Amino acid sequence: MTDSRPEPTALTATPPGWATPLHRRLARPRIWRVLRWVGGAGVATMVALSTPALSYRFINTLQEDPALTPAELARFHADAILVLSAGRSWSAREYGLQPAAGGMPDALYLERLHYGAFLAGRTGLPLLVSGGLGDGGAVPSLAAIGRTTLERDFHLSDVRVEERSRTTAENARESAAIARAAGWRRVFLVTHAWHMPRAKAAFRAAGLEVVPAPTAFVHGGGLEADALLPSPRALTRSAYALHEWIGRFWYALRDGHPL
Repeated sequence: MTDSRPEPTALTATPPGWATPLHRRLARPRIWRVLRWVGGAGVATMVALSTPALSYRFINTLQEDPALTPAELARFHADAILVLSAGRSWSAREYGLQPAAGGMPDALYLERLHYGAFLAGRTGLPLLVSGGLGDGGAVPSLAAIGRTTLERDFHLSDVRVEERSRTTAENARESAAIARAAGWRRVFLVTHAWHMPRAKAAFRAAGLEVVPAPTAFVHGGGLEADALLPSPRALTRSAYALHEWIGRFWYALRDGHPL
């Protein structure tokens, strides 16, 4: 039997896309609206976090522990000073150092070392620097370059190192083992004010008594005209705060540390 139906022409052929189910065709504009909304919200959030006014308030939620004044140091008994490492600057040729020498402590790390040296000068306590990432001995560890800096630039002699840790939680576990072997029960813990909540929780969970010794507080919060102008420095501060809050939530979920 011959099919007598006419062949489709340009006028009678099914338009492109009509074979797609109706619910998919209707969903396409909705998807683009959602993507535009998410993209716009992301840009707006980044701009907001780049303003000094908001970035200060964000990072200030982490600055819980007050600074120790020199007059208050005598009120706290401790057995040692423990400084947490940060990062390194590989390019240090102005110091006569090649990259293979491990570089120099970066700006964040130097702030911690400087305050640790100040505490050591005021208290006479031994100092332990914690931080690994020596790539299996290929380069000096973070703790090792910190000790070199303390001995060379601050003229300290009683500096010990913990060179196995890679994270704040590992800083705490590895340092606690060294502290127990040395007979230390309580330490001045030196790190940035915004890093202190996560650090002190980890060290207390590792069994050490901690006297928080925060440094490098972020100050600000005024409503001057430039406080609402985005800046890279403000965005960096917000990035630190976001990193710390994510870390605190992760340690609370994984290890049961308090928020």
